[in-house]
Amino acid sequence: MGRVLLIALLLVASVWVKAQDTRSIPMVSVRADKGSITQTNDFLTGTNAHGVKMKDYSSMMIEIGVQSQGSKTWHSQYDFPSYGVGLYTATLENQGEIGRPWSLFGFYRGTLWRSESANHTFRYNIEAGLAWNWRCYDENTNPYNITIGSPVTAHIGLGLDYSYRVCKNLQIGVGGGFTHFSNGAVRKPNKGLNLMGANVRLTYLLREEKYGNVLREPTKMNENEIDFTLGMGIKRYECDTVSHPELTTPFKLGSRYTVSTFQAVFLHQYSVKGKYGAGLNVTYDDWLGSDTRTKADGRDVEVVHGKTSKRINLGVILAHEFCIARLSIPTQLGFYVYQPSGIEQKKKRSFQRMGVKYTFPVGIQTGVNIFAHQLSKADFIEWHLGYRLQLSRQK
Repeated sequence: MGRVLLIALLLVASVWVKAQDTRSIPMVSVRADKGSITQTNDFLTGTNAHGVKMKDYSSMMIEIGVQSQGSKTWHSQYDFPSYGVGLYTATLENQGEIGRPWSLFGFYRGTLWRSESANHTFRYNIEAGLAWNWRCYDENTNPYNITIGSPVTAHIGLGLDYSYRVCKNLQIGVGGGFTHFSNGAVRKPNKGLNLMGANVRLTYLLREEKYGNVLREPTKMNENEIDFTLGMGIKRYECDTVSHPELTTPFKLGSRYTVSTFQAVFLHQYSVKGKYGAGLNVTYDDWLGSDTRTKADGRDVEVVHGKTSKRINLGVILAHEFCIARLSIPTQLGFYVYQPSGIEQKKKRSFQRMGVKYTFPVGIQTGVNIFAHQLSKADFIEWHLGYRLQLSRQK
């Protein structure tokens, strides 16, 4: 399976690289990681079939992409990043219960600092994709694995590294990073998996990098906008086995709930790389005020929804967006200032968003976010569509 996927990746990447302009440099990079598994739940700390603590991991990845050289304005504004696609696999302790994940992802490697000779470079790395080949939770065959609840999850990676140019085509680097796997509460249990480790990287470029003759464009901006966004997601909650003792596990028939959101956010774009601002958020959650009851067969449960007025929360948002041309990575910190009373369910007072967004030339925006609480617990995956109202534009 892994070899077939690698061949497919190479074919797709070769076509993609050929589609780039001739000034960008095709590149291949391999990376090896070694580190520790963050102990975030009982399955990882030893409550599993083998009674072992899952502490360590190792991983390998191959990336195929391009090193930009200034063929587009944003290349020089971002100090010549590299970007492309990659294939990842990790070896975890207790593979019999958690599996050996594979992931296909897109990557962006931005520049923090580069020496005048271009021999020394500090970079930051962003990875996002889908992972599979998990051995996920199953009531009968894998009942301890509360970490991964579905056969496919999201893969998010963040990291920093230093690279040294050994010769005109070859670079070697060292760094560290964080990798997160989760399904965004689409299926439960889903405590998620976090990996932290150090890495070494070897990068080969088909041509020598040359930055000296490229004009660097200005990066400061002064533009304002209001973004209006509608979002939708589905989340799952465990059944209450105290109220329903006929259910042998809370995850057997977990109930699904629909969540809708609306937000209006004022953003000031201070540079080509970023925006900040604040706004309002309305969340309509079917889980609020709902209850479950046993069906006639005595084994299944169904959801009984509460009043519409009890499903609405109002919040305020502090927002930032890291911009890469028309693509951006929004992060938000929010606080609910109104929550319905008289219901058992309550959302956490604070919430967070992080995701990706693309803005089309006509102002229409689309993307996906992880909507979370407590900076770590995903509430749902939010797919959204919006519109950017430009208030002022820098000439």
